[in-house]
Amino acid sequence: MKSLCSLRRWRLPLAVLLVLFGIALASAPVSAQTGTVTATASPSNATPNVGQQIDVEIHIDMSAVDAPDNKLGSYTASLDWDPAVLTYSSHTGPPAGFSGVVNTTNVATGQLIFNGANATGATGDVLVLTVTFNAAAAGPSDLDLAFSALAAATTFQNLLPILTVNNGSVVVSDAPTCYPLTLTHTGQGSDPTASPPNSAGCPTGQYMAGHIPTLTASPSAGWTVGSWTGTLNDASTATTNQVEMPAAAHTASVVYTEIPPACYALTLTHTGQGSDPVASPTNSAGCAAGQYVAGAAISLSGASPASGWEIGGWTGTSNDASKAATNSLTMPASAHAAGVTYTEIVVPPACYALTLTHTGQGSDPVASPTNSAGCAAGQYVAGEAISLSGATPASGWEIGGWTGTSNDASKAATNSLTMPASAHAAGVTYTEIVVPPACYALTLTHTGQGSNPVASPANSAGCAAGQYVAGEAISLSGAVPASGWEIGGWTGTSNNAGTAATNSLTMPASAHTAGVTYTEIVVPPACYALTLTHAGEGSNPVASPANSAGCAAGQYVAGEAISLSGAVPASGWEISGWTGTSNNAGTAATNSLTMPASAHAAGVTYTETTEPPACYALTLTHTGQGSDPVASPANSAGCAAGQYVAGEAISLSGATPASGWQIGGWTGTSNNAGTAATNSLTMPASAHTAGVTYTETTEPTEDDLFIYVPVILR
Repeated sequence: MKSLCSLRRWRLPLAVLLVLFGIALASAPVSAQTGTVTATASPSNATPNVGQQIDVEIHIDMSAVDAPDNKLGSYTASLDWDPAVLTYSSHTGPPAGFSGVVNTTNVATGQLIFNGANATGATGDVLVLTVTFNAAAAGPSDLDLAFSALAAATTFQNLLPILTVNNGSVVVSDAPTCYPLTLTHTGQGSDPTASPPNSAGCPTGQYMAGHIPTLTASPSAGWTVGSWTGTLNDASTATTNQVEMPAAAHTASVVYTEIPPACYALTLTHTGQGSDPVASPTNSAGCAAGQYVAGAAISLSGASPASGWEIGGWTGTSNDASKAATNSLTMPASAHAAGVTYTEIVVPPACYALTLTHTGQGSDPVASPTNSAGCAAGQYVAGEAISLSGATPASGWEIGGWTGTSNDASKAATNSLTMPASAHAAGVTYTEIVVPPACYALTLTHTGQGSNPVASPANSAGCAAGQYVAGEAISLSGAVPASGWEIGGWTGTSNNAGTAATNSLTMPASAHTAGVTYTEIVVPPACYALTLTHAGEGSNPVASPANSAGCAAGQYVAGEAISLSGAVPASGWEISGWTGTSNNAGTAATNSLTMPASAHAAGVTYTETTEPPACYALTLTHTGQGSDPVASPANSAGCAAGQYVAGEAISLSGATPASGWQIGGWTGTSNNAGTAATNSLTMPASAHTAGVTYTETTEPTEDDLFIYVPVILR
């Protein structure tokens, strides 16, 4: 059997589902049902006041139906009421396990249509729908429940013959009776607040009987909600609760209780020889000795090193680098250890500073090791063997020798020395490598009428006039156009698009040419703007050409002959004339004008037609077993349902073959050979028929045996 989830995946149209469910009912075995199905429409408050909300629960009770027909499989029903007394607000349903539709189209006139289906069925008293109403006006209203279909699951038996319907009714009163709600608290925190602050029609803090406001409590820091009184859930420890207002003054209260502190152990230790530090205070309030709450500020003292030892640092404190006998820490939210580190006092060695330098252009050498044991960085004991490296000359320089080393004549990048018993300096000497530069010729030219540009500097150092080293920054100036000419651009420069008399370039590692391009000055034409408009409903006309030569789009020289076209009225409109054209009385979609020596406007005037459109009927059919396709839109504007104007683009969908059938093709469509469930067509200027052809498949599958679908009344 197909599940309802499978049906949703298939996305079968509603009409097909109704047909298939009817087939299933028709093929179900016929036997006499025994027992009684009871359907009830029950209001939550049969005597509400104007402004109140009520819930109407619709139950189908299968408890008194004998097996195997005692499982509710599907239902289709309607609920009617007086819309002048009750107005629809919302609904919940269908119930869990059921798939169905709640049709709210007619709620403004007092009717709600609903259905549901469940493949496996449901037993007992089933709540199928809850509808929320607003009490809008005083007066009575019946709650009439009617069923058009009711069937058992599995057996598909029609349960309407054994159905008993219990309708409900309400009587709405004008003036509400209001009762005060007092909100209090014990412990530390605020009184709870109620939302909404009152029932409709009641003063602030007063409610009608049956109203259920929500209460919100706010405990002070270190306090929490312990319980409530006078609420729907007095044992709750949440900050929100609800109270159902009785028909009398009522008090609700929140009880705040203090949150006990979370305590964490602090362990105090030491390494080396000396005493453990001592913590103050010895504990946080409410905690055992040696335990503290998170965030507690703790002072540490009493760190006393043994003879010959000193404080070298701390661990787990606010200042682990401190060498003082006192320290502090802030307790974290976990067990924590803090301690003092004692180090043995050692007499420091005699240390001498080594200074490393260079002359010329390059880097200082680097010493290894960076210091002797027990000495600061850059300091050494006498006799320390020190290696020197990292002597790197700048580009164009080389190592010429050393000073203060074991081999001052060396030209290598490494050296060494033995530290004397005094401060010492060692260095590397860099000398410049003399290499003649590579010079490249720069040629300066021009095209058009004017002068060549001039380069500055005239050459690179070490190069002949007009020659430069690669990378030389060169400024160009002196570009002077002849009379009637102007600078149109450059070549071989940093800014070839520039039109200024100056420019620049960076010399490449090869001979190079740069030049200025002069262009003759041309006087532009006088151009005037043409504005195209329309009155009524339709499109603006379009001008051809789009502009005169030398003018921007939409601009023309005086005397330009311009053709106008593209005047298309909207549906139901027609051309009644023109303005600003050669033939303002014309009603054709084209016109023309001659551009004057000023800005000009031309337009087309549309007037609404009074004749209705010509509508043609579209008939949708099928052959084989399946559903007719569905057309979208359902009709052309101004036409009756199923009728269209010629040229209307129509989409076809909803072609669903019956079980064991498939789409074999179409007729009267844009794609008659298609086998998809959708198609399209363009309406001709005559009545037209389009249809889908279903062909039988070779073998049925077990999925074709049964199907559960909702029956929907629209």
